Amino acid sequence: MAGPVVWCRVTVTGPCGLPVADFPFQGEGRPDLDAVDRLARLQLTAAQQGGCIQLRDVSGELEALLDFVGLDALRR
Repeated sequence: MAGPVVWCRVTVTGPCGLPVADFPFQGEGRPDLDAVDRLARLQLTAAQQGGCIQLRDVSGELEALLDFVGLDALRR
């Protein structure tokens, strides 16, 4: 049985733009719309606190899903 697959790395920045967390975003198999929903909710929570999230090393499959739903700005 295969373990979790890392789909990208997430850095959460605070209001001052400094990183407050950095972690792998992962799951079983291929990313799906639930994974995109989790990232969108994480971005919303960070924005409510005056921060944001930044994605790095995004897998091609996650990148395609983010483009499909119009959240490609999360990669910048």
